[in-house]
Amino acid sequence: EEEIMNYKTLTVKTEDTDIDLNGYSWEHSDENTSIVKVNESDVYTAHLTDLAGNQGTCSVTVNGFDGEYDVHVIVNNGVINDLSTKYVRPGKKISFNLAPNEIGDTGLANCTNGQNGIIEDNILTLSNVTNTTTCTVTFASSSTVLYNDGTLIINEHSTNRATNTTTHGAVIQEYEPMSNNNNYIFSNIASQLWYDEATSITAVEIGQRIKPTSTSHWFNGVTKMATGDFTNLNTSNVTDMTSMFSYSNISRRYNTYTYWIK
Repeated sequence: EEEIMNYKTLTVKTEDTDIDLNGYSWEHSDENTSIVKVNESDVYTAHLTDLAGNQGTCSVTVNGFDGEYDVHVIVNNGVINDLSTKYVRPGKKISFNLAPNEIGDTGLANCTNGQNGIIEDNILTLSNVTNTTTCTVTFASSSTVLYNDGTLIINEHSTNRATNTTTHGAVIQEYEPMSNNNNYIFSNIASQLWYDEATSITAVEIGQRIKPTSTSHWFNGVTKMATGDFTNLNTSNVTDMTSMFSYSNISRRYNTYTYWIK
């Protein structure tokens, strides 16, 4: 690894080698050098194939460029299957692979210096890094909760319960969160988890970022729903929105759902 101006050169060199694999030996007689110039911190991997067709890899971590920000990640109740510190150019995106200790727990990220981290499929992503930051990720259980003031929070992170109770009052009903085991696929209005309490719901929030495949009948018959915050609802995989807001207060007030779904 050699720094030239604001680049670093990566060199992979293979030399004459006798290789023994499962008792079979051959001579690797070719010598080959590949040079790649890089200008961003990352883990770079070279893919190698020898004369016998066997494949392998070698990797190197490159960092330390001028003008880059360092992003450090701390994980509670989980692990990081990645480097805990990475470096990124201003305005660029960076990601970290994480895993909870308990399957099904969801992660909540809190980053310093005004940076914003989003966790989806256990991958922490900062899309536009503008400062050095430390992101603390806490994995914990989540649930869907209906509060006394009529607020339904889908996939509320357990660490937010105390604050939400202060804001919305006591918990009236608690439901299973949306997860791989329960994808919130409702075939009709009566299959809603909150069907019996639908007329008590006045507001909806999405606590943790979720990515369903269907939102059919989610708020069908929620006749008193006045507001909704769907910032954390990722609809990129949704193929069915049938009757999502049918017979709800929102469907009477808006001709399109684009104001509500992101």
